[in-house]
Amino acid sequence: MDKQDDISDDALDALFATARAEPPSMPDALKQAVLADAASVQHNLVKEARNQSATPTEGWRLVVDMLGGFLGVAGLATACVAGLLIGLSPPGVFADPEVWAIFDTALPVDSFDLADVFAEDIE
Repeated sequence: MDKQDDISDDALDALFATARAEPPSMPDALKQAVLADAASVQHNLVKEARNQSATPTEGWRLVVDMLGGFLGVAGLATACVAGLLIGLSPPGVFADPEVWAIFDTALPVDSFDLADVFAEDIE
């Protein structure tokens, strides 16, 4: 603060004590008008909330909006269909999961080393 304060702390304490002793009063007409306005606003909000019951189509709209709109739903459906098709008939580069389960031809865990995989990147 650049200016020197002319009022001491004791004087401020006395002013605050006086203000606390005599709280400001609101005229009764103003108080009634504020309370009536608040009650009407609250009544209108409750009335609007009751009128806006969720219909089944609104529920689906909310789900579609959460998924990113119709483009998001289309992408999700495409990914689901692709995953189902790949799971039912895997491409030839993948071994058949039934073969892994029956013949146990999976690689042992100790035969795989990340150092061999990344060796050409290091050189």
